[in-house]
Amino acid sequence: MVLAQVVTARDVVETTNWFQEHTGVGWTVAAVLLVLLGGGWTWFYFRKYRPLVAAVGTVVRGPAIRGPVIIGTAASADGITMTINGSALRDFKNEWRAALVTGPIDPSIDKFVDDRMAISEPFTIVGSPFDVRVPYSAAMVGMRDEAVRQMRLDFKENNPQVKPGALLIVSVEVSSWQHVILLPFGVRSNEIKTLGDVKRLGGKVLTQELDDGRLNVILDVPPVRP
Repeated sequence: MVLAQVVTARDVVETTNWFQEHTGVGWTVAAVLLVLLGGGWTWFYFRKYRPLVAAVGTVVRGPAIRGPVIIGTAASADGITMTINGSALRDFKNEWRAALVTGPIDPSIDKFVDDRMAISEPFTIVGSPFDVRVPYSAAMVGMRDEAVRQMRLDFKENNPQVKPGALLIVSVEVSSWQHVILLPFGVRSNEIKTLGDVKRLGGKVLTQELDDGRLNVILDVPPVRP
């Protein structure tokens, strides 16, 4: 047996009136509120929970960077050494090698076309941390030496009481940028003359790939124990 109930227009009106009396709002307003609440929850999910899903590696397409890449830095008078977290780059170890590039910070020129940069030898990506050192280019050393010379001249001009031959210790820092890059097997360091050559030869500048959304970052979160 099929039971059926006929709902009349009066029933609908009475139901609407009951809802208004007990809530203070009509069906139209209630529907709008439900839509707003649903939209707010959707935004909250994608802004808050979706990154967490990506962080634990539930769904990821293609190779990804799995953690911080640079975990140590040491600068000297003639170069810079960085410790690379090989485990973070393990998705790339079969087709790529890692290298370090550095160049002077100069707002008068695009760093992607600045040929004063320096590049390290490419290194095999392993599952543990490894050090990569890049000597400063001759142009960068020249900039540093010129800054030292200018500082000495300024000091002598502003301190005439200091006798010639006095020991003067000068500390000068030439600002520079650094990038970790990935080079395909077969590409050599001496083929890279500018940072822009990396992409032209099929390589990846990691920060550029991340900024353009072509690489994912996954934080390997350990499981939570109950």
